[in-house]
Amino acid sequence: MLTEELIEKAEQGDVETLVHLDANGFLIAPNENTQSFAKRLRTLLEKLTDLKKQVSEKEFYEIEGMKFKSKGIIPKYDFTNAMKKNEELYDFSIDWVPGFYQNPSMGWLFGGCCYTSEPDFFSFFQVRETFKLKNRWMFYNRDELVAHELCHVARSGVDAKKFEEFFAYKTSPKKFRRGFGSALYSTIDTYMILIASISFPVIQYLRLNQVIDVPFWPFLLFLGLLIANFFRRYFSLNNNFEKAKKNLEPFFGQKGQSVLFRCSDAEIFEIAKLSKDKLSDKIKSLTENDLRWQIINTRFGVN
Repeated sequence: MLTEELIEKAEQGDVETLVHLDANGFLIAPNENTQSFAKRLRTLLEKLTDLKKQVSEKEFYEIEGMKFKSKGIIPKYDFTNAMKKNEELYDFSIDWVPGFYQNPSMGWLFGGCCYTSEPDFFSFFQVRETFKLKNRWMFYNRDELVAHELCHVARSGVDAKKFEEFFAYKTSPKKFRRGFGSALYSTIDTYMILIASISFPVIQYLRLNQVIDVPFWPFLLFLGLLIANFFRRYFSLNNNFEKAKKNLEPFFGQKGQSVLFRCSDAEIFEIAKLSKDKLSDKIKSLTENDLRWQIINTRFGVN
């Protein structure tokens, strides 16, 4: 649990405290120092305290016109499997993100989501009420959904776009989602897939019933190029990730994946390209000048 005492120790540069915070999902952002990190954590603590106060006094939490009832608060034990998965993959475990079982007004296919604000990266969950009683609903899995979103919470301060979903989808038990899902960069990609999937059978139906008379090949071409682009992305990301992880083995052993989880896109691509000697110099320089890398090396370094 985040406390003012922990924040004060972090601000003073206490390594043991900074390691503890990292293990609990409070990752230091690139170029952040102890003062700016502590400032961000204090703002986060204020918002978490305000949420608890509202829930206690009003029996609901209100933010940006949305109300979340206290009776829908997600108990911590519902996060247990997700926390174990993230610990196994990336050596962090978050139990401090509040969440609510509550359906949105227009969310027939809604499974869940995580709201995050900047610059403090305050976050909370909204999960479909169905998951209060069972772990699965339609194609959703509560444990996977929570583990996925907790990855985004932990990495919210990292400068990343291309590898963001790559790491989050690695929590999936399904091989297809681990692969295809990681090639999605943003919600726009998701919408493109959804639109293409819906329009394909609709257009075919209209053509067969002579409602419209348009050639079908442009739609097939568009869908083919879209899928090909996602596969290209995935193989490119996976190739760079595996190279980077292998390059980190002499310095971090089998913890390369956890190290990369704390890296920006640019750092991952660079690590994948560097020779052993140049990477050694790079890690040494980063450890001397970047608080984030000091903690990474303290936690995962083999020397």
